[in-house]
Amino acid sequence: MGIHDVAVRLGLSYTNNKEAEWKLAKFIEIKLINSAKIFEENIEIVPHTKTFIACIGEVWQEKGRQNKFFVEDSFLKRYFPDLCGQDKPIRFYDDIRGTDSCAECHHVNGKYKGIAIWVGLLEKCNNVSELSKYLQVIIANVYHECSHAYMESNNKEIEDIETQILYFTDEAEIRAISNALAVVYSKAFPHKSFNFKLLKLFISENYDANIPIYSHFRMIDLFRDPKNFRSDKNQELNQYISDRILPGGHRITVAMLRVAFVKYMNYMSYFVDYLNKNSR
Repeated sequence: MGIHDVAVRLGLSYTNNKEAEWKLAKFIEIKLINSAKIFEENIEIVPHTKTFIACIGEVWQEKGRQNKFFVEDSFLKRYFPDLCGQDKPIRFYDDIRGTDSCAECHHVNGKYKGIAIWVGLLEKCNNVSELSKYLQVIIANVYHECSHAYMESNNKEIEDIETQILYFTDEAEIRAISNALAVVYSKAFPHKSFNFKLLKLFISENYDANIPIYSHFRMIDLFRDPKNFRSDKNQELNQYISDRILPGGHRITVAMLRVAFVKYMNYMSYFVDYLNKNSR
Protein backbone atom coordinates (compact mmCIF):
# COMPACT_ATOMS: atom_id res chain seq x y z
CA MET A 1 0.00 0.00 0.00
CA GLY A 2 1.43 3.37 -1.06
CA ILE A 3 1.55 6.42 1.20
CA HIS A 4 -1.30 8.05 -0.73
CA ASP A 5 -3.49 4.97 -0.17
CA VAL A 6 -2.73 5.14 3.55
CA ALA A 7 -3.68 8.83 3.56
CA VAL A 8 -7.02 8.08 1.93
CA ARG A 9 -7.79 5.30 4.43
CA LEU A 10 -6.90 7.52 7.36
CA GLY A 11 -9.12 10.30 6.10
CA LEU A 12 -6.21 12.63 5.47
CA SER A 13 -7.09 12.85 1.79
CA TYR A 14 -10.24 12.19 -0.16
CA THR A 15 -8.55 12.00 -3.51
CA ASN A 16 -7.39 8.95 -5.46
CA ASN A 17 -4.85 7.93 -8.06
CA LYS A 18 -6.91 9.35 -10.92
CA GLU A 19 -7.19 12.69 -9.15
CA ALA A 20 -3.44 12.72 -8.56
CA GLU A 21 -2.73 12.04 -12.23
CA TRP A 22 -4.97 14.96 -13.19
CA LYS A 23 -3.23 17.24 -10.71
CA LEU A 24 0.16 16.20 -12.10
CA ALA A 25 -1.01 16.90 -15.66
CA LYS A 26 -2.48 20.25 -14.60
CA PHE A 27 0.79 21.19 -12.90
CA ILE A 28 2.71 20.52 -16.13
CA GLU A 29 0.03 22.18 -18.28
CA ILE A 30 0.27 25.46 -16.37
CA LYS A 31 4.07 25.45 -16.81
CA LEU A 32 3.66 24.90 -20.55
CA ILE A 33 1.03 27.63 -20.94
CA ASN A 34 3.16 30.17 -19.06
CA SER A 35 6.22 29.17 -21.10
CA ALA A 36 4.24 29.66 -24.31
CA LYS A 37 3.39 33.22 -23.25
CA ILE A 38 7.12 34.00 -23.10
CA PHE A 39 7.83 32.15 -26.34
CA GLU A 40 5.15 34.22 -28.13
CA GLU A 41 7.35 37.30 -27.76
CA ASN A 42 9.92 35.97 -30.24
CA ILE A 43 7.87 33.55 -32.33
CA GLU A 44 7.96 35.65 -35.51
CA ILE A 45 11.71 36.15 -35.25
CA VAL A 46 13.71 33.62 -37.31
CA PRO A 47 15.75 32.12 -35.85
CA HIS A 48 14.01 32.45 -32.49
CA THR A 49 15.94 34.40 -29.87
CA LYS A 50 14.80 31.86 -27.27
CA THR A 51 14.07 28.18 -27.53
CA PHE A 52 10.86 26.88 -26.02
CA ILE A 53 12.88 24.91 -23.47
CA ALA A 54 14.66 28.12 -22.46
CA CYS A 55 11.23 29.64 -21.83
CA ILE A 56 10.31 26.60 -19.72
CA GLY A 57 13.47 27.24 -17.72
CA GLU A 58 12.31 30.78 -16.93
CA VAL A 59 8.95 29.53 -15.66
CA TRP A 60 9.93 26.26 -14.01
CA GLN A 61 12.35 27.10 -11.25
CA GLU A 62 12.72 23.55 -9.88
CA LYS A 63 15.27 22.17 -12.32
CA GLY A 64 18.44 20.23 -12.77
CA ARG A 65 20.80 19.59 -15.65
CA GLN A 66 20.03 18.37 -19.17
CA ASN A 67 16.56 19.91 -19.31
CA LYS A 68 15.27 18.02 -16.28
CA PHE A 69 12.54 19.65 -14.20
CA PHE A 70 10.97 18.51 -10.95
CA VAL A 71 7.46 18.47 -9.53
CA GLU A 72 7.27 20.53 -6.35
CA ASP A 73 3.51 20.92 -6.01
CA SER A 74 2.64 21.06 -2.29
CA PHE A 75 -0.46 18.86 -2.55
CA LEU A 76 1.28 16.18 -4.60
CA LYS A 77 4.37 16.25 -2.36
CA ARG A 78 2.19 15.71 0.70
CA TYR A 79 -0.16 12.99 -0.53
CA PHE A 80 1.50 11.60 -3.67
CA PRO A 81 5.26 11.86 -3.12
CA ASP A 82 5.76 8.96 -5.54
CA LEU A 83 4.94 11.45 -8.34
CA CYS A 84 7.48 14.02 -7.13
CA GLY A 85 11.19 14.36 -6.54
CA GLN A 86 14.41 14.49 -8.52
CA ASP A 87 14.29 10.78 -9.32
CA LYS A 88 11.02 11.34 -11.23
CA PRO A 89 11.93 14.27 -13.50
CA ILE A 90 9.95 15.85 -16.30
CA ARG A 91 12.42 15.88 -19.21
CA PHE A 92 12.05 18.13 -22.25
CA TYR A 93 13.53 17.61 -25.71
CA ASP A 94 13.57 20.16 -28.53
CA ASP A 95 13.12 17.74 -31.44
CA ILE A 96 10.03 16.08 -32.91
CA ARG A 97 9.49 12.48 -31.84
CA GLY A 98 7.95 11.03 -34.98
CA THR A 99 4.28 11.77 -35.47
CA ASP A 100 2.67 9.35 -33.03
CA SER A 101 3.40 10.99 -29.70
CA CYS A 102 4.82 14.09 -28.04
CA ALA A 103 5.27 12.59 -24.57
CA GLU A 104 6.15 9.34 -22.85
CA CYS A 105 5.61 8.08 -19.31
CA HIS A 106 8.51 6.11 -17.86
CA HIS A 107 8.33 3.18 -15.44
CA VAL A 108 11.00 1.00 -13.85
CA ASN A 109 9.80 -2.31 -12.40
CA GLY A 110 6.25 -1.02 -12.47
CA LYS A 111 7.04 2.20 -10.60
CA TYR A 112 6.52 5.66 -12.09
CA LYS A 113 9.82 7.36 -12.92
CA GLY A 114 8.86 10.55 -14.71
CA ILE A 115 7.76 11.84 -18.10
CA ALA A 116 9.59 12.87 -21.27
CA ILE A 117 8.05 15.62 -23.43
CA TRP A 118 9.10 16.56 -26.97
CA VAL A 119 8.40 20.22 -27.83
CA GLY A 120 9.83 20.31 -31.34
CA LEU A 121 6.35 20.97 -32.74
CA LEU A 122 6.35 24.26 -30.84
CA GLU A 123 9.84 25.21 -32.00
CA LYS A 124 8.63 24.98 -35.61
CA CYS A 125 5.67 27.34 -35.13
CA ASN A 126 5.74 30.58 -37.13
CA ASN A 127 2.86 32.44 -35.51
CA VAL A 128 0.72 32.56 -32.38
CA SER A 129 -2.14 30.66 -34.01
CA GLU A 130 0.12 27.69 -34.81
CA LEU A 131 1.62 27.84 -31.34
CA SER A 132 -1.82 27.69 -29.73
CA LYS A 133 -2.85 24.75 -31.90
CA TYR A 134 0.23 22.64 -31.30
CA LEU A 135 0.46 23.57 -27.64
CA GLN A 136 -2.92 21.87 -27.29
CA VAL A 137 -1.48 18.77 -28.96
CA ILE A 138 1.36 18.69 -26.42
CA ILE A 139 -0.98 19.28 -23.48
CA ALA A 140 -3.33 16.51 -24.63
CA ASN A 141 -0.34 14.16 -24.78
CA VAL A 142 0.70 15.21 -21.28
CA TYR A 143 -2.73 14.27 -19.92
CA HIS A 144 -2.48 10.98 -21.81
CA GLU A 145 0.89 10.10 -20.31
CA CYS A 146 0.01 11.26 -16.80
CA SER A 147 -2.89 8.78 -16.97
CA HIS A 148 -0.24 6.04 -17.12
CA ALA A 149 1.47 7.06 -13.88
CA TYR A 150 -0.49 4.44 -11.92
CA MET A 151 -1.78 2.38 -14.85
CA GLU A 152 0.92 1.15 -17.21
CA SER A 153 -0.13 -0.28 -20.57
CA ASN A 154 0.17 -4.03 -21.15
CA ASN A 155 0.52 -3.59 -24.92
CA LYS A 156 3.61 -1.48 -25.56
CA GLU A 157 5.06 -2.89 -28.75
CA ILE A 158 3.29 -2.14 -32.04
CA GLU A 159 4.67 -4.40 -34.75
CA ASP A 160 1.79 -4.62 -37.22
CA ILE A 161 -1.88 -3.75 -37.74
CA GLU A 162 -3.05 -6.40 -35.28
CA THR A 163 -0.81 -5.27 -32.42
CA GLN A 164 -1.75 -1.65 -33.19
CA ILE A 165 -5.44 -2.43 -32.73
CA LEU A 166 -4.72 -4.45 -29.58
CA TYR A 167 -2.83 -1.44 -28.22
CA PHE A 168 -6.01 0.63 -28.54
CA THR A 169 -8.08 -2.01 -26.75
CA ASP A 170 -5.77 -2.08 -23.72
CA GLU A 171 -7.61 -0.78 -20.64
CA ALA A 172 -4.78 1.58 -19.69
CA GLU A 173 -4.65 3.03 -23.20
CA ILE A 174 -8.43 3.39 -23.38
CA ARG A 175 -8.35 5.43 -20.20
CA ALA A 176 -5.32 7.51 -21.24
CA ILE A 177 -6.55 8.26 -24.77
CA SER A 178 -10.02 9.10 -23.45
CA ASN A 179 -8.47 11.49 -20.96
CA ALA A 180 -6.50 13.30 -23.67
CA LEU A 181 -9.51 13.59 -25.98
CA ALA A 182 -11.67 14.82 -23.10
CA VAL A 183 -9.17 17.64 -22.54
CA VAL A 184 -9.37 18.56 -26.23
CA TYR A 185 -13.17 18.51 -26.09
CA SER A 186 -13.45 20.53 -22.90
CA LYS A 187 -11.20 23.26 -24.28
CA ALA A 188 -13.09 23.39 -27.57
CA PHE A 189 -16.55 23.22 -25.97
CA PRO A 190 -16.38 24.54 -22.40
CA HIS A 191 -19.10 23.25 -20.07
CA LYS A 192 -20.77 21.14 -22.78
CA SER A 193 -21.62 17.51 -22.11
CA PHE A 194 -19.65 15.06 -24.21
CA ASN A 195 -20.92 14.59 -27.77
CA PHE A 196 -19.13 12.10 -30.02
CA LYS A 197 -20.28 13.66 -33.30
CA LEU A 198 -19.25 17.14 -32.17
CA LEU A 199 -15.77 15.92 -31.24
CA LYS A 200 -15.45 14.06 -34.55
CA LEU A 201 -16.29 17.20 -36.52
CA PHE A 202 -13.93 19.36 -34.48
CA ILE A 203 -10.99 16.97 -34.90
CA SER A 204 -11.56 16.50 -38.64
CA GLU A 205 -11.59 20.27 -39.17
CA ASN A 206 -8.64 21.16 -36.94
CA TYR A 207 -6.04 18.38 -36.96
CA ASP A 208 -3.93 16.71 -39.63
CA ALA A 209 -3.80 12.94 -40.01
CA ASN A 210 -0.25 12.73 -38.62
CA ILE A 211 -1.24 14.28 -35.27
CA PRO A 212 -2.02 11.85 -32.42
CA ILE A 213 -5.34 13.53 -31.61
CA TYR A 214 -6.55 12.73 -35.13
CA SER A 215 -5.11 9.24 -35.48
CA HIS A 216 -6.30 8.15 -32.04
CA PHE A 217 -9.83 9.35 -32.70
CA ARG A 218 -9.88 7.59 -36.07
CA MET A 219 -9.12 4.29 -34.35
CA ILE A 220 -12.04 4.85 -31.98
CA ASP A 221 -14.22 5.55 -35.00
CA LEU A 222 -13.11 2.19 -36.42
CA PHE A 223 -14.20 0.50 -33.20
CA ARG A 224 -17.59 2.20 -33.48
CA ASP A 225 -18.43 0.74 -36.89
CA PRO A 226 -15.84 -1.66 -38.40
CA LYS A 227 -18.13 -2.65 -41.27
CA ASN A 228 -18.36 0.88 -42.69
CA PHE A 229 -14.94 2.20 -41.68
CA ARG A 230 -12.41 2.90 -44.42
CA SER A 231 -9.03 4.60 -44.34
CA ASP A 232 -8.03 6.69 -47.36
CA LYS A 233 -4.32 6.25 -46.67
CA ASN A 234 -3.90 2.92 -44.89
CA GLN A 235 -4.89 0.14 -47.26
CA GLU A 236 -3.22 -2.42 -45.02
CA LEU A 237 -5.68 -1.52 -42.27
CA ASN A 238 -8.61 -1.76 -44.69
CA GLN A 239 -7.42 -5.20 -45.80
CA TYR A 240 -7.06 -6.39 -42.21
CA ILE A 241 -10.61 -5.27 -41.40
CA SER A 242 -12.00 -7.06 -44.46
CA ASP A 243 -9.97 -10.26 -44.11
CA ARG A 244 -9.62 -10.72 -40.36
CA ILE A 245 -12.15 -8.71 -38.37
CA LEU A 246 -15.39 -8.80 -40.33
CA PRO A 247 -15.41 -12.55 -41.15
CA GLY A 248 -15.01 -13.46 -37.46
CA GLY A 249 -13.12 -16.37 -35.96
CA HIS A 250 -9.86 -14.48 -35.52
CA ARG A 251 -8.11 -12.81 -32.59
CA ILE A 252 -9.87 -9.44 -32.98
CA THR A 253 -13.64 -9.48 -33.44
CA VAL A 254 -16.33 -6.91 -34.13
CA ALA A 255 -17.84 -7.60 -30.70
CA MET A 256 -14.46 -6.97 -29.04
CA LEU A 257 -14.11 -3.61 -30.78
CA ARG A 258 -17.61 -2.54 -29.85
CA VAL A 259 -16.96 -3.34 -26.19
CA ALA A 260 -13.84 -1.15 -26.39
CA PHE A 261 -15.82 1.62 -28.07
CA VAL A 262 -18.37 1.64 -25.23
CA LYS A 263 -15.50 1.93 -22.75
CA TYR A 264 -14.10 4.91 -24.66
CA MET A 265 -17.50 6.61 -24.60
CA ASN A 266 -17.93 5.97 -20.88
CA TYR A 267 -14.46 7.24 -20.03
CA MET A 268 -14.73 10.33 -22.22
CA SER A 269 -18.17 11.21 -20.84
CA TYR A 270 -16.87 10.83 -17.29
CA PHE A 271 -13.70 12.84 -17.91
CA VAL A 272 -15.56 15.66 -19.68
CA ASP A 273 -18.05 15.84 -16.80
CA TYR A 274 -15.17 16.00 -14.33
CA LEU A 275 -13.42 18.75 -16.27
CA ASN A 276 -16.66 20.74 -16.58
CA LYS A 277 -17.27 20.54 -12.83
CA ASN A 278 -13.73 21.58 -12.04
CA SER A 279 -13.74 24.64 -14.34
CA ARG A 280 -10.56 24.35 -16.32
